[in-house]
Amino acid sequence: MICTGDGDIVIETEENIVWEMEIVIQNYWGSLPWTNIVVTDKLAAELELDSPFPLSITQGTVSNYTTGKSKKVHLTWVVGTLNPNEVARLKFRVSTDLNPAGKQEYTTPGCYELNSGPTMKFKVGGIQYSEEMPSIWVEVLPKS
Repeated sequence: MICTGDGDIVIETEENIVWEMEIVIQNYWGSLPWTNIVVTDKLAAELELDSPFPLSITQGTVSNYTTGKSKKVHLTWVVGTLNPNEVARLKFRVSTDLNPAGKQEYTTPGCYELNSGPTMKFKVGGIQYSEEMPSIWVEVLPKS
């Protein structure tokens, strides 16, 4: 993940920050293909998707929609099938959004979740499986 703001590695309140995020999946299941692969993720309400979306995608299609006043972003990546050892990648950029009051998000210091953590559903030999990855967290410090 690449993070850019004012050039340092510190995220401060009300600073516009851009992150480049990548979801990578690999079929590690021996000799069987994964089929009907769908990956979903939710971005934190403080973030927005940047254009172009996606930056790159190696397989399948990706869509998004927003909910609520904060326009929370929901991602759905329909990958399809991955053969053994095959890899699929989705890359996109997000940045801090403006809140409903028009202020640059993160308005107060603290620890914030960037995403809910991608969830992947897929089938192997007709049996449904699901895998979840952890959320990504950042710490926001007071302006110096």
